[in-house]
Amino acid sequence: MAEFPQLTDAKFSFMQDGNTDGTTGDIEDITFEIETVPGMDTEEEGFYYVIRTGGWSFNDLDELSNLVNKVKNMVMAAGDKK
Repeated sequence: MAEFPQLTDAKFSFMQDGNTDGTTGDIEDITFEIETVPGMDTEEEGFYYVIRTGGWSFNDLDELSNLVNKVKNMVMAAGDKK
């Protein structure tokens, strides 16, 4: 275990208007969760990443990749070194 406080879990939720084809609701949501298990050393082992969504539309993979990178940057800013 590290000698300083470690981030153990977090949740990042995003919303956007539904897609223009009308195949999703008026609002789409996506949540990224990071989790650990008791005794897990996040400095050495990192986290488990969980994605939950009721529907999330994107026009190209770069949009999704940019969102994942945004979450990664927020986790790193909170103290994770991975």
